Amino acid sequence: MKYFFIVLFSSVALIAVGQPTDKTLNKPNSWRTMVGYSMYGGGDISGITVMNEYNRYLTPHIRVAPNFKFSSAKFINRTKGGLNNQDDDFLSQQAAIFELGAMGYYEYLNPNKSGLEFGVGLFYRNLQHTFSTGPYTTLLYDDFKLNENSVGEYSENTFGFNISIGFIISISEIITLNFNGIAQSDTGSNTGFGGFGGLSIKF
Repeated sequence: MKYFFIVLFSSVALIAVGQPTDKTLNKPNSWRTMVGYSMYGGGDISGITVMNEYNRYLTPHIRVAPNFKFSSAKFINRTKGGLNNQDDDFLSQQAAIFELGAMGYYEYLNPNKSGLEFGVGLFYRNLQHTFSTGPYTTLLYDDFKLNENSVGEYSENTFGFNISIGFIISISEIITLNFNGIAQSDTGSNTGFGGFGGLSIKF
C-alpha cells in the first residue's frame, strides 16, 4: 500500500509543476495496445497479457482510460511420489484471466518528446482456473477440492487496483511508443506484476 501513496503523491507533484501545451488537445483521443509478461499469485503463475485501452485527454497532461485485458498464464510443479518417492508426480494450473478496468494517468513529455507517465486505477477480474493432479497429489483450493489423477475447473470474480509507471517515446503527433510496469492486488488475495510494451495512436 505504501507504493500506492508514493505514486499518488508523485503524480500530484508533477501535475503542479507541469506546463500544459495546447497541441495535445488537438488530438484528444488515443487507442493503445500493449503486450507483455505478467506474474500472478506473487509469481507462482505467469504468462502473457494483451491490453487494449481507449485514452481520453482531459488536459494536455491528464487522461482517463477504460481498458480490457486478457491473460493466459500457467504453472506446473513436478515432484516425486509413490513408494520411496520414485514415481513422477505433478500439479499443474492453467488460468484464463479477463479484466475490465479504468485508469487515470498523468504524463509529462520533455522537449525531446520522451517522458514518463504515472497511473492508478481499478478493475473487475474474472479468473477461470483449470487444475490437473498427478497420481499422488490432491488439491484443496478455497472450497474447491480435486482428487488424484483428476482435472477440474474453478472460477472466481474479484475487484482490485493497479499502479502503473511507464516510459513514453513520441514518434510523431499521432504515434507513441509505450513501455510500462504494473503492480496490482485484488480482493481474492491475488497480487500481480507485469511489464508491457506497445503502441498508441492518437486521433
